Amino acid sequence: NQGTLQNTRYRTLPENASGTAEKMTIDGPNRLIMEDATYTTCPPNDVAWELSANEITLDKESRQGSATHVVIDFMGVPFLYLPYLRFPLGDARMTGILLPNLGISDKHGTEISVPYYWNIAPDMDATITAHNMTRRGVMWENEFRYLNENSEGQIELDYMKDDTVYGNNRKRLKWHHQAQA
Repeated sequence: NQGTLQNTRYRTLPENASGTAEKMTIDGPNRLIMEDATYTTCPPNDVAWELSANEITLDKESRQGSATHVVIDFMGVPFLYLPYLRFPLGDARMTGILLPNLGISDKHGTEISVPYYWNIAPDMDATITAHNMTRRGVMWENEFRYLNENSEGQIELDYMKDDTVYGNNRKRLKWHHQAQA
């Protein structure tokens, strides 16, 4: 349960994660610390995205990973640098900020959306997004999902105060619910 490996390729199961590391330290039965490493959950022969970092820690007990000085590549093109990143391993869920969305359009101007994911309970979660549009203002987008033995649903509630294009407050409510007897 202890050891150090140099110039490694790794794959974790059942998470199906893989990557490389200049140095890998095995720190007990559930913890790996990798230096100058890469990480992806893509199939080994079809890597669409990859995270590279100075250090990556994978902790199977807490079902969480963390990384420092992170560069995320998509299709071989680096597009995001983060000084620190935490992420879930496997199908675990974690509360935190998700990747922002950027865009530009004639109608809305420059747009940036920053979603925050809230893991409320095993059967409930919410995503709260601040969506800034330079020509219209800020819209708050809210999505709440629930699941239980006999039903599931999703509630979306969006609100924009003083939409500069339409000159009024904008709001939207959508509720989708399915149940079985």
